[in-house]
Amino acid sequence: MSKAQERIDNNKVGIGSYIALALIVLFFSGFMQSFQDGPLAWLSFFDYTTITGAFGTIGDTGANFTGSGGDGARQGFMFAFSLIPGVMVAMGAVAVAEAFGALKACQQLLTPLLKPVLGLPGKVGLTMITGLQSTDASAVMAKVLKDDGSLTEEQTTVLCAWLFSSDATITNFLSTGAALWGLTNADGSPAIKISIMIPLVLQLILKFFGANIARFYLKFKNKSDETVKKEKTVEKATTEVAEETKVEEEKKEKINPTTVFVQGATTGLNIGLKSIIPNVLMAYSIIKILNVTGLMDVIGKVLAPVMGIFGLPGQAATVLLASFLSMGGGVGAAAGLFEEGLLTGTHLAILSPAMFLAGSLLQYAGRLLAVVEVKNKGLLFGICFINAIVAMLIMNILV
Repeated sequence: MSKAQERIDNNKVGIGSYIALALIVLFFSGFMQSFQDGPLAWLSFFDYTTITGAFGTIGDTGANFTGSGGDGARQGFMFAFSLIPGVMVAMGAVAVAEAFGALKACQQLLTPLLKPVLGLPGKVGLTMITGLQSTDASAVMAKVLKDDGSLTEEQTTVLCAWLFSSDATITNFLSTGAALWGLTNADGSPAIKISIMIPLVLQLILKFFGANIARFYLKFKNKSDETVKKEKTVEKATTEVAEETKVEEEKKEKINPTTVFVQGATTGLNIGLKSIIPNVLMAYSIIKILNVTGLMDVIGKVLAPVMGIFGLPGQAATVLLASFLSMGGGVGAAAGLFEEGLLTGTHLAILSPAMFLAGSLLQYAGRLLAVVEVKNKGLLFGICFINAIVAMLIMNILV
């Protein structure tokens, strides 16, 4: 083992990192909302929904600045714009947690589980943790592990199965997906009653479930196991990681939470302007077309029996189709159907994890699978669909 590698292995995660991890989970859990009344009401400040707040109404109309009764692209734009503050808060909070080592703590907890649970070496832990936030960074890291002989072709496929379904889970779900938790009923109450952490945790569990489908499928398909390549040590890559770790440790002493939050919120603003608004606008436009042509009713009637299995109306299928092309488009479609009264908050909760487990697959096939040059792409697509189906079945029970 190289000195650089020893340095990485000996790099301990401090108690502060575990505290940061616990706090960010608590912040998004919705638990602190239970303190909204009584002498401990002040504790509700540490809650995502509470901090996000609500828009005021215009005069006695009961409507906020987005108005009421609108439709099409214009209504989609106004609605998407109203989601941006929640996205900015989510990304700011995640950025602060990351700065204090929350992801490193998560990595430390996860690594010992990888070998027995997925049959992967512990060194892929960093790739997986990175994959919760960044598709492109994790794709490059996975390719390096494959190319330097640290992973066999089968192990690479298993790792990519984990990464591909609900890719960049934390970034996507706590930014784009969190917008659904900002929707409210006519009386001003939250449309989705359950904590955002429930579908998030379910996605993480199903990522392991799907990866094991790939693991055992390949094991039985390839009965003659490949000769495992002798593990190589890439001194340059290891040294770079060690140096990066040193820089992060030095930065930890200079963390300014407000500055980090603003940087994260700025990222959220960019996501809102460059992704959420265009995708929601597209989704509202599609919904308008489907309504005008009568195709929405046709879809609802044709797919009602299938979607009914999951406790959903037939129109919910349009959300899944939109999500397959774009996660943001799926969120926009779901929000649009909610505004139309075709979906309820319960329906949104059931759909939420599935929209991401099988979301933006064509995009991520290019950004992940093509970069890593993984085989068995059809298998990985199929696993995403299986994960989405299982997620809806489970969510239908939970809600």
